[in-house]
Amino acid sequence: MTIQTPSPERTNSLADQAAPSVNDTDTLAERGADAVRRIRQARDNARRASRSASKYIKSGPIKSLMIAAAVGAALMAVVGLVVRQRDGSIERPPRTPSE
Repeated sequence: MTIQTPSPERTNSLADQAAPSVNDTDTLAERGADAVRRIRQARDNARRASRSASKYIKSGPIKSLMIAAAVGAALMAVVGLVVRQRDGSIERPPRTPSE
């Protein structure tokens, strides 16, 4: 059994075909590293926001509770309007003929 060595042309051809794959791999690695950096930055921002919110709540718990209640009520009002519009339970004026 003899092992055949590929010709230089064949070797160059295979190298040329592999080059785009290497470039694609480098690009994917860079994208992955960027995604990890963005995730870490978002995590750090969320931690800072959490600490800030905790300090605000501790400094004025009654005020914080009232704000949360108002926001909750406003959201429920918006959700109620959206749900009623989807159900078609809002009365609409009758259409007039276009002529």
